[in-house]
Amino acid sequence: MSGKRGSTTTVGRAVGKGGSGSGGSASGAPRACTLVSAAQVSAALDVSINRTTEEPDGSGTSCSWSFTATSLVKGLGTNATLNVKRSTAGLTRAAFYRMLENEPGLKFAPVTIDGIPAVHGFGSPQPEVLVDVGPVTMTIAALSTVSAADDSPAVLAIAGDAVSSVCRKVSCSH
Repeated sequence: MSGKRGSTTTVGRAVGKGGSGSGGSASGAPRACTLVSAAQVSAALDVSINRTTEEPDGSGTSCSWSFTATSLVKGLGTNATLNVKRSTAGLTRAAFYRMLENEPGLKFAPVTIDGIPAVHGFGSPQPEVLVDVGPVTMTIAALSTVSAADDSPAVLAIAGDAVSSVCRKVSCSH
């Protein structure tokens, strides 16, 4: 993936099938853990997930998948998170993304996830994707101690699965 400013990367559904289950949070946003399965996160990070946790998160839910290795060969730990929130009034998607891209320390750059504009960045390995699909916004992050180079492809794969799944549950605007 290119981390250069102004470059655009396109990501399709990269890992597994869409999330299983259904249901929404009290805010009306789909529940985060119903959008991406532990198996999809496991495949994206190339680790075995040993714990999935879903919690309320403001106007939505947050799902975390974690792995703790017993061998330094696989690193000391890996986790991924997906936050799903109802979109709030305020900035347009384009204005929000421009604001993020203009913060040089965050290193956000344009990316397309299943045809929907998003931004990818938050540091050198770019382990975070923010995507506004219209009725909901999602933040997807993947961090591993195996290799920082693993984080960027993993978060893009998880984002592709999350966007594909959420767009089956809500009307996404491209």
